[in-house]
This record gives sequence, C-alpha cells and structure tokens, in this order.
Amino acid sequence: MDCKQPLTPLEKWSRSMMNDPFLQEQEPFKSADEKELTFATFGNRLAATLLDTLFIVMPLGLLNVLNTLYWRDFYIYLAITICILSYKPVLETIYGATWGKMLIEIKVVDYAGERINALQAWLRSIFTVCLTLITIPFQYAIFNNEYLNSIDGFISYSTEMSIEYPALSTISTINFFILTIEIIFLVTDVPRRRAAHDRIAKTYVIKDPETL
Repeated sequence: MDCKQPLTPLEKWSRSMMNDPFLQEQEPFKSADEKELTFATFGNRLAATLLDTLFIVMPLGLLNVLNTLYWRDFYIYLAITICILSYKPVLETIYGATWGKMLIEIKVVDYAGERINALQAWLRSIFTVCLTLITIPFQYAIFNNEYLNSIDGFISYSTEMSIEYPALSTISTINFFILTIEIIFLVTDVPRRRAAHDRIAKTYVIKDPETL
C-alpha cells in the first residue's frame, strides 16, 4: 500500500502560487484570436503616457501650482484633481484610448479584443483613484490650515506642508512602489505586455488595427 508523503510547507506554497489567478497567464476569451492582435510595446505605452502628461497633467499641474501660490482654494484643487483623475477612464471608455494613445496609434481592448466598458476603464486606474481618495482629506486640511496659509512662496509652503503632514510623503513612497511594480509586470509579461492594472481590469493594450 502506497503512502503519500505529506507536502512540505514550501511545496504547499509553490502549488498555491501556481493556482493564483493573478499570477497565472490569463487566457483571452474563446472568441479572441490572439494571433490577430499586435500588442503595444513598452516604448509605445511610455510614449503615450508622456504625451498625456504633456497635454493634461502638466497644464493642470501648473494651474494647481498657481492655486497654491495665489488662490489657495480647496475647490479649485478638487476640480483639477477630478479632471486629471477622470481623463484616462472617460476617454478609454468612449474611444478606447487617451489622446496620447491615439497619437501613438494604440488602444485598450478587453480579452475578446473588443472595446472596454466603464468599469474596466476605472479599474485600470484603480491605484491612482485609491491614492487620490486617500490624499483628498489631507489636502482639505492643508487648504484650511491658517499657519500654512500665512506662508508666502511655493518652496517654503511645500516644505512646511511636508513637515505638518508627513503622511503625504508616505503616500508618495507608496505611489513610487506601485509604479515600480507596474513596470516590472509590464516588461516581464511577454508578449502581451500587461501591467498589474491590465490584469486587474482584464485588458490588453494593442496596436490599433485600423492603422496597421
């Protein structure tokens, strides 16, 4: 009579990792013909991100700096934040691509190669959304801080703000860590080039078939 040896803790961990759906290769829906999809490269996605930063993030970021210097109005900050936060999900829901992606001729699709829905578009920005929602209460406190509002000059204001609210530095560190993880996923997932948020939303970024 054969007696099976019990699994060691290392073997149990190894098997559990093999069965983890987040770490496994995610297969597209049966209706998708993966051979017809040309996946966007890391360079394509980086270029699109830089263009989006140039078009949206930098101008609105500059407006936010002006708000910090002169107006110090929380609701202006909130409006700017909503615009930046909504830009990517809204355009990817409607067009399947941001302006940057359109110029680079890439688009976001689901595993069936079809246009993504609104939920998937927002899931692709889940890390940014969560960190922003955590940051907003701190920003409300900052804009209503009489001591900070008495300080002139952007550098002095920013320095004192980081001292008064050290949690913001922690949030920035978490953001950097998430970005690093995203890049690791993106460059190691060959050939699909899915970042962590792509896996969460079950999406691909591909070369636009209409331009091939």
